[in-house]
Amino acid sequence: MVASPHVRIHQLLPLLFLLAVAPVGAAPLGPGDRAPRFTFSDIKTGETKGFADVAGDGPLLLVFMQTACRSCVREMVALKTVYAEVEGFGVLGVFLDLKPRDLEKYVEDYELPFTFTWDGSYATADAYGVSFSPTSFLVGSDGKVAAVYAGFTLGTEDDIRADLEKLLVRR
Repeated sequence: MVASPHVRIHQLLPLLFLLAVAPVGAAPLGPGDRAPRFTFSDIKTGETKGFADVAGDGPLLLVFMQTACRSCVREMVALKTVYAEVEGFGVLGVFLDLKPRDLEKYVEDYELPFTFTWDGSYATADAYGVSFSPTSFLVGSDGKVAAVYAGFTLGTEDDIRADLEKLLVRR
């Protein structure tokens, strides 16, 4: 006897519910939370660096991204303009690709002036509670998350610019 498709779906509903509510990692960080500091290997130079190496004493925009993500590309390209117009902050792109292939070519192809690293173990993404890309965190010079940008649509760069300008005035 063959079960109807409705019976199979009905039997899977409890499992789907459990998957939907199961914790995936740390809760996402939000404004006011202390941003976990970490060191990383710069994909261009291989040097071990930290936040201050990227942002100095200014804010840091931490962007979790993947090379195959169209929204990630759009965000990076839009951020080039913000980076050229607003002084005093750094950008660290954290690649979440499964393998570190073609990361340098990606940076080169889009002429991205930022610092990048690869989080192959997802330890950094997990510490920030990242569950999809792009997700960006604006970290103030006080080490606290000032803003979180989940996803990217046109206009997000204007929000980032406004938030940066507020942070830079407070310094």
